[in-house]
Amino acid sequence: MYCLAVVTGIRCVVNELNMWTEISSEHPIFLKTVAELTNKNLMEETVSRLDDIHNEFAELNKRVKNFYRPNYNTAQYIFPGARRKAIELCWQFLRLDREALRLYDELKNEGLEDKVWQTLVEHIIHEQKYMYRLFRMLLDQIQGADVEKPCKL
Repeated sequence: MYCLAVVTGIRCVVNELNMWTEISSEHPIFLKTVAELTNKNLMEETVSRLDDIHNEFAELNKRVKNFYRPNYNTAQYIFPGARRKAIELCWQFLRLDREALRLYDELKNEGLEDKVWQTLVEHIIHEQKYMYRLFRMLLDQIQGADVEKPCKL
């Protein structure tokens, strides 16, 4: 974690988004791969939803990576609207995370006798719930920040 649950600036929020959107985009791939290797016959709709979640998190990750592209290495500069953009990206993450959690919860009903599968699904659910709580905390901090005060990197 970059922020340690305390926002020290917009950069730490963007770093968290970068890391967790990348991890979240990989979860559906892990689930599909393990399902295939362990002969879980996931419904076509479920596979499609996993692909959608992967693609949406990957797209969000691209947007996060482009957030600072031109000015990321400058010492104290934040472009106008950076705080607002970070808030928007966090809300998008939360929306996708809720969608992923709904699907992953459904996946617990597959392979009930397969402890490896159940452990993997539970681990991913636990991690996604952690991310949800983290981004709610970060959002509460940056939405409550004094708009007139300049934001530090």
